[in-house]
Amino acid sequence: MPKQNRFRRIGQVDFTANGVKPIDLPRALLYHYLSLRLSGNVTIVTAPTTAWADAPWSLVRRVEIIADGKDTIKSIDLETLKAHNTIFYGTAPKGSAIPTAVGAAQAFNAQAILPFEMPRSVRPIDSLFDSKGLSTFTANVTWGDVTSLYSAASANATINSAALEFHTFEAFGISSRFAVHKQLLISKDVTAVDPNFQVLLPVGNLFRGILIRAINYGAAPANVDPGTPSDAIINNIQLKSGTEVYFNKKGPDTQDDNKRLYSVETWPAGCYMIDFTQDGMQTESLDARALSSLELILDVSNPATTNKIKIYPIELIQPPEPVNK
Repeated sequence: MPKQNRFRRIGQVDFTANGVKPIDLPRALLYHYLSLRLSGNVTIVTAPTTAWADAPWSLVRRVEIIADGKDTIKSIDLETLKAHNTIFYGTAPKGSAIPTAVGAAQAFNAQAILPFEMPRSVRPIDSLFDSKGLSTFTANVTWGDVTSLYSAASANATINSAALEFHTFEAFGISSRFAVHKQLLISKDVTAVDPNFQVLLPVGNLFRGILIRAINYGAAPANVDPGTPSDAIINNIQLKSGTEVYFNKKGPDTQDDNKRLYSVETWPAGCYMIDFTQDGMQTESLDARALSSLELILDVSNPATTNKIKIYPIELIQPPEPVNK
């Protein structure tokens, strides 16, 4: 049977302020990606509000994809997914501006793609996610609250309702040994100027690349997401293992190269991408399976009371070699 595709709406997760709610995903086919669609409405009274830069995407603080109840394959917030989509698909995902003027039941919406296949690769099909044989397959949605949408005067706003819909692009009719395309978050606070800000990265898999976001929280209380993406925090980026240096570039130079490589007209603020597979070949990935350590060393400024570096290693877990019988 030739490869067949299926496009399905699975269901939705309704908004609960600062709550975590699951949705079960089908466990029969191969996943290309999940399409996530956020919608809702707000009422603003008394006076206008001020929105965060990535609202309304910022209302969803995290989407986690968990297999068999214990293996986390994806863990990413929706505003980072917006930046990821802009980089890897060449255009920002569709979405509305969040309302800021006084008014009742004002609608907003936002979309994003959560890929299982490796985008911008020669053979994306090599990293489809095979859900067959799983005992459970779940997406956990962590919601923010009205302060996730508005940086000022949030007390004037009320979220009347919101929901995150899950749509799938699945396939069947092919058989292969698929790599797992894994994306998790490492988050570090920046509290002072530091030319040698070190972050240890996981070893044991292949690295397609590393997406880095720098966030300025201004005078807001520590760790109040989402903050504002900023180009004024990271001065230099270095990736090394022992004496072997894999990447060493200034922050602005990295963004210039990124913009040219990905043909993105407006590069997302505060974003930096280290991409080892610029030709789209999985074989070009950085092989960290035999490394004893892998360090990301940043030269950082501290332009605000609180800043944060969010690091998203993009890993490929190779399937086990077949056993000869």
